[in-house]
Amino acid sequence: MLAVDKGALTLVLTAFQTIPDEQFAGILPALQALLDKAGWLWILWLFLFLPVGFILQTVGLIKDKIIPRWQGSVIIIGLLLLINPDIEIISSVAAILMCIGLVPLGIRELRGTLEGS
Repeated sequence: MLAVDKGALTLVLTAFQTIPDEQFAGILPALQALLDKAGWLWILWLFLFLPVGFILQTVGLIKDKIIPRWQGSVIIIGLLLLINPDIEIISSVAAILMCIGLVPLGIRELRGTLEGS
């Protein structure tokens, strides 16, 4: 989730650096339409539901005792921190917290030690 968000923010902007200033001035109305989320771009607001879905999933993992409460809490705190206006330090802390919570779950899954495996 974080990789898609950061990729969209950084990779697109690097392409604009290659455009001469005169040509760049001509695309300013198009850029303003993007910033205003014109057309179907309103759908980007649905991105906010991704952390909500992951939080619900994490609550389920805690309730079913698949992960301990501390691990789920770290994941949820990380997900809540992702809902910010792209402040890099907050997003980085969120990613670290989510890794602390999710990496042990991934390792258990790879080892096949989850219930029902």
